Amino acid sequence: MPIIGSRGAAATKAFGFTSGGLAAVDVDYMVLAGGASGGAHIGGGGGAGGLITSYPSVSPQITMEPGESFTVTVGGAGSSVGGNSSGNAGGGSSLAGPGISTISTTGGGGGGRWDGIAGNPGGSGGGGGGRSGSNYGSGIPGQGNPGGGSNWFGTGGGGGKGASGSNAPSNTTGGPGGDGLTTDIDGSSKAYGAGGGGAGNNAAGGTGGSSGTGGPGGPQSGGTAAVADRGSGGGGGAIPGGPGAAGSGGVVIIRGPAKSEFTVAPGTNTVSTAPGGQKIAKFTVSGTIQHG
Repeated sequence: MPIIGSRGAAATKAFGFTSGGLAAVDVDYMVLAGGASGGAHIGGGGGAGGLITSYPSVSPQITMEPGESFTVTVGGAGSSVGGNSSGNAGGGSSLAGPGISTISTTGGGGGGRWDGIAGNPGGSGGGGGGRSGSNYGSGIPGQGNPGGGSNWFGTGGGGGKGASGSNAPSNTTGGPGGDGLTTDIDGSSKAYGAGGGGAGNNAAGGTGGSSGTGGPGGPQSGGTAAVADRGSGGGGGAIPGGPGAAGSGGVVIIRGPAKSEFTVAPGTNTVSTAPGGQKIAKFTVSGTIQHG
């Protein structure tokens, strides 16, 4: 049965080998929920999905015994909205298996809408809709941050893993989304879990967090969708009736030493080798992983 391992060395267990000589491995993980959509019609930016990771230095890791299967759930993106609607929440993600407590994250909170409707709470919270003030959605400590508040026709940015969404800087300009977390857990540096930008009117919408992984808000139109498979929030839609853009789906990544022998299902998910030889299992849809 798997145990939680100590960083830097695999747990020593006499029963940690199969007859074929395959050893238990300590692995790192990142569990990221789906990002929310921005609100429509002077809508706030969507919040990023909640993110929990052990990489690169947070203990404990997970120990995977040969032959035992772990279940991975990947949260979907919050879909776009029209009319005068708040954004849709992202779906939650999780990692579960024998001998460990389930690691769960909460989907991002949708952006608020016109008439001061608040951004929704989530892993990271949605930005506030136009006409009010401190109407942002809250985030979950350890998973993300709150969104930003609105300023009449300027709306708040959605929260990200790395930072809160910004308040609207003026009564016509949307607030930027909060930055995500930049990590090379899959072998190359990427930003995950960024907030969507709030909408503006007759001026720029707020930029998405982390160099555009969260969708920018619309200046006088619809918001922009978040970059795929990053758990980020979509941009808010502007007046008149601009749609709130979709967030992006979550992802679960498991990183093991070179001796790992990962098998994943379904085939949409992948196993690759990082430049240092580590094995990377990446899930963009729900499935299972086995070592050996």
